[in-house]
Amino acid sequence: MVSTIATDALYLRGKLLSTAFYVLDPINRSSSSFGWLIDDYVTLRLIMRLASGYGGRVDESWELGGLYRRWDETVPRLTYQF
Repeated sequence: MVSTIATDALYLRGKLLSTAFYVLDPINRSSSSFGWLIDDYVTLRLIMRLASGYGGRVDESWELGGLYRRWDETVPRLTYQF
């Protein structure tokens, strides 16, 4: 059983979207994950994203994140839609 709590908000008339989330997996040794992201809609076709995620206690590949380790990451991304 995996539980998720998420929230999002729009700023600057929908140009800026922020999202935060928390994921909990109580069955597999209480693994958890927290993350956030910010999307900036520069134009209708160009989107800049900054996202970050923080993994909780991860001891085996079947838990959140897997790979036998904890994970923390920050990712910038630029998307062009055509």
